[in-house]
Amino acid sequence: MKNKLSGSTAAKFTAFVLAAAIFTALFGFGLCYIWAASDSGYRQSGSFDDSDLAHAAATRILGDAYWGSFSSAAEERRELEELDRRLSGTNLRYSLKSKYSENSVTHGREPTDVLLFTTGELNGRTWSIYRSAELTAHDMLYDSFRFYQAAQQALRLWPLFLVLLLTELALLAFLACASARKSGQEEFVTGWQERIPFDLYCLLNCSLAGLLAIPAVVGFDDLRLYPFSSAGLNLMAVTCALIAVPLLAGWMTLCARIKTHTLWKSCLCRKLLLLVWRAVRWLFELCGKVWRFLLSLAKAIPLLWRVIAVSGAYFLVLLIAAAEYEAELIMLLCALGFLAVLYFALMLLRLRKGIAAISRGEEELSIDTKCMLPAFRESAAELGSIRNGITLAVEAQLRSERMKTELITNVSHDIKTPLTSLVSYVDLLQREEDEEKRREYLDVLQRQSLRLKKLTEDLVELSKSGSGAMSCTLSRRSVRELLQQAVGEYGEKLELAGLTCILSLPEEELFCLADGNLTWRVLDNLLGNACKYAQSGTRLYVSVSAEAEYVSIEVKNISREALNMDPTELMERFKRGDASRSTEGSGLGLSIADNLARLQGGSLQLTIDGDLFKVCYRLRRSK
Repeated sequence: MKNKLSGSTAAKFTAFVLAAAIFTALFGFGLCYIWAASDSGYRQSGSFDDSDLAHAAATRILGDAYWGSFSSAAEERRELEELDRRLSGTNLRYSLKSKYSENSVTHGREPTDVLLFTTGELNGRTWSIYRSAELTAHDMLYDSFRFYQAAQQALRLWPLFLVLLLTELALLAFLACASARKSGQEEFVTGWQERIPFDLYCLLNCSLAGLLAIPAVVGFDDLRLYPFSSAGLNLMAVTCALIAVPLLAGWMTLCARIKTHTLWKSCLCRKLLLLVWRAVRWLFELCGKVWRFLLSLAKAIPLLWRVIAVSGAYFLVLLIAAAEYEAELIMLLCALGFLAVLYFALMLLRLRKGIAAISRGEEELSIDTKCMLPAFRESAAELGSIRNGITLAVEAQLRSERMKTELITNVSHDIKTPLTSLVSYVDLLQREEDEEKRREYLDVLQRQSLRLKKLTEDLVELSKSGSGAMSCTLSRRSVRELLQQAVGEYGEKLELAGLTCILSLPEEELFCLADGNLTWRVLDNLLGNACKYAQSGTRLYVSVSAEAEYVSIEVKNISREALNMDPTELMERFKRGDASRSTEGSGLGLSIADNLARLQGGSLQLTIDGDLFKVCYRLRRSK
C-alpha cells in the first residue's frame, strides 16, 4: 500500500502543490516573526505608533510628497501649500516650527491624531509627524497598520506555525520517498530531470528562481511598490509560491539521484575532473616516457664517454667563467669539481670493499648504495649477483659431490649384498653333501643372481634414459587399454599384497601419444611400488582425467611406512620409502620412471599428504 501511494502520480502532484502552498504560508509567518524581532521600536513598547514600521511608512509618505528646503517665508508658504495638497487623502499630519514663522504650521491636524515622532532641528525647522486616529485613507500607513495587525495575529498563532512546519516536513519526506517511484514497479525509475547533469540542473534551478524573483525586485525598487501593501504582500506570496516549484523539484531529483546512486555520477564537474585527471595522467606518462627515453639514451652511451662529456662541459663552463666573471665564481666551480672528485672516489671505495669481501669469501655482501649514481648502483648490484652466483655454484657443487658419494655408497651396498650371498652360498654348496640343502642353496643363489641382474639392468636403463640414448617411438594409444592391461597383469600380485584396485575410467575414450614399452615400464614401476610399500588391506586407486593438452593418470595408495621426507627426495636415485632398506629394490624405479615420462614428452609428479602417496603421470593428449 505504501509503495502504491508513493508511486501514484496524483498523490505526488497533490503533495507537491500542498508543499508549495504551505511553503508560502511559512514564508508569511516568517516575515512577521522577522519583523517583530528586528523592529527595535516595537520591541521596546509593543505599539504600532512607536515601531520602525510606522516611522518608515510616515517618512516615505512625507518624502514622496515633498522634502525640500526654504530660503524665505514666501517660499515656505508656497511649498507648504503644495505639500498640503499632496498630503491630502493620506493619513499623515504634521506640525512645523520654522524660523520664518512665529507660530506652528499644521496640516489638517485633529485633537485625536497620534504623534508618531518629532525630528530634531533641521535647517531651522522642527517637524512633528502625526497619523490619523481612524486611518481612513488607504495609504502606506494604512497598509503598515494592517500588516502590524496581521503580525500580531501571527505571533499569537505560533501553534499553527508549528503545525504547518511539521506538515511541510512530512510532505518533504513523502516527496523524498515518492521520488524515482512509479505505481506497480518495485525498482527505482528515473525521470527526465535525472537525465540532466546535477550541477547543471542546480545552476538552471537557481537561475530560474532568480528570474522568478525579478518581478518582486522590480516592483519594490523601480515601481516603488510598498512591500507591506496588499499588492506588495501578494507579489511576495506569488513570487514565493513560484520559487517553491523549482526548489521542490530540485528536492525530488536530489532524493531520486541519491536512491539510484547517480548523484555524483551525473555531475558535469565529475566528467570534467575525470577529463582533467586523464589529461594530467597522460601528461605524466608522457613525461615519464620522455624521461625514461633520455635515461636509456644516456645509459646506451658508454660510461667513459659520459665521463668525458660531463668533464668537457665542466671545463668549458670553467673557461667561460674565467673569461667573463670574477674569481669568486671560478673558486666556486673549482670547489664543486673537487667535491665531485671526492664523491667518485668514495663510490669507488665502496665498490672496492665489496670486491674485497667477495675475494675473502664472505657469506654476506653489503654495499651501501645510498646516494649512488645509477652507474655505480648497477655495478653494486652486479657484484651482489656475482656473489649469489658463486654461492649457488658452490651449493650445486657440494650437492653434486654429496650425491656422488651417496650413489657410490648405495651402489656398493646394493651390489655387495647379493655378491656376499653368492660367495657364501657357493662355499656352502661345495661343502654340503645333503641334496635337499644343496637345492635350497641353489634357490638362494638363483634369487640373489637375479637380484644382481635386476640391479645391473636398472643401472643401465637409468643411464640410457637419463642420457637420451634410449629409443622412443610415439604412437596413438588408448589410455583405457593401457590401464586395463597393466591392472590385469598385476591382479595376482595386488591380491597377494592385500590391495584392492579401484580403476576409474571416464566414459569418453581418451587417447595419448606414448611409447607402449616405455609406458608399460612406468606403470609397471608404479604398480610394483604399490605392491611393495602400500599398507596391506587398503585400496589402490587408479584414475584418469582429461586436461587441455594432457591425459593425467593418478595412482594413490596408503603407505605402510611413515613418509617423513620431501617428495622430490623420492625421485632421487637409490631413494626408498623405507630408510632401513630392508625391502628388495634398488631405489631407481621412480627416477627411471621420471626419465621415461620426460622422454615421451610427459611428466611424473609425486605428492605426499600424511601417509597418502599419490603419483600423477601425464602424457600428451591425442585426438
